[in-house]
Amino acid sequence: MKKSIFAVMAVFCLFSCSKTNFKLVGVSEFQFLDGKKVYLVNLDNVYLDSAEIKNGKFVIDGICDSVQLVNIVCYFSPDLKPVQRTFLFEQGTTDIKIDSAGDVYVEGSEQNSVLTNYMFKTKELDKKYEQALKVSQVDADRVEAEYYELAYQFAKSQSQNLVGKYIFLDQYNGMTTEQREEITSLMSEDIKKDEKVAKIINNIQREKLVAKGMQYLDFALPDPQGNTLALSSLVGKSDYLLIDFWASWCPYCIKSFPALKQVYDRYHGKKFEILGVSLDDDDNKWTSAIERYALNWLHVSDLKKWDCEPAKLYVVYGIPATVLIDKTGKIAGRNLTAIEIEEIILNNPN
Repeated sequence: MKKSIFAVMAVFCLFSCSKTNFKLVGVSEFQFLDGKKVYLVNLDNVYLDSAEIKNGKFVIDGICDSVQLVNIVCYFSPDLKPVQRTFLFEQGTTDIKIDSAGDVYVEGSEQNSVLTNYMFKTKELDKKYEQALKVSQVDADRVEAEYYELAYQFAKSQSQNLVGKYIFLDQYNGMTTEQREEITSLMSEDIKKDEKVAKIINNIQREKLVAKGMQYLDFALPDPQGNTLALSSLVGKSDYLLIDFWASWCPYCIKSFPALKQVYDRYHGKKFEILGVSLDDDDNKWTSAIERYALNWLHVSDLKKWDCEPAKLYVVYGIPATVLIDKTGKIAGRNLTAIEIEEIILNNPN
């Protein structure tokens, strides 16, 4: 799955006061955690408070003057991932259960129940994705589409609260322009003022200029040999031209190559061409990756990483990202799976 993107939130909780208006009551069935500390940290990884697990129980209490999202974390082994969960921190009592498998359940409010439901559904999809990868990248792409559809539905239904904001900011990269616009239009004015949300809203207008059905915007960058290659010199030479934004440091890009190579091998020529635009900043790493993964299509890069001009032009939030352009120069789709690209090629009447 693609890595998540999230906004940093301020620390509102004051733990030094004697008065208490929140209480975390925890139970751990995971035997390896007894005697370990449970840490409460904000989403900027700043320490807030902690408690030791004794006989499978722990309690954290203090003052919370504003609702916020935080993480509860327990490091039980330096070699393994910590037990961790994001939850809504608010006044009142919140019950936390760590089961025998190390999964964390949070109860205490309707929003926490919604977030728990969402997180366990994504965990199920993570397992489904790993199984699909063993079959083919195409099957994995289908699961990834389910993952973003899940995030879209939850973010839309919870658009007026912090849980919806969290899910949206965590997974907006995989949503369409229309989905982003729909969700942000439903948000409260306070949520819209969040710096990250406001930036996405502003970018939506720019995205519309390079959305499906719009005419492509031209750019020109050096290829690996140092020769300038313009997008306009390629449009129209094949039925479809795919711009593939990637980088040698992006594991998700590397995972996408096998399925993309299959489509390229089947249709390369009159029907299909690929122009890889790398967000690398090291020439050797860029060209070595092209050779290592046998990416036998066209490539360009300005070696500016996230300051890559075409990435800005096409409002690329994360990679891998793709833009499919038809023979007339119109954008036929964005961020399509390999199977979706193939279906478009096969349905082309020419």
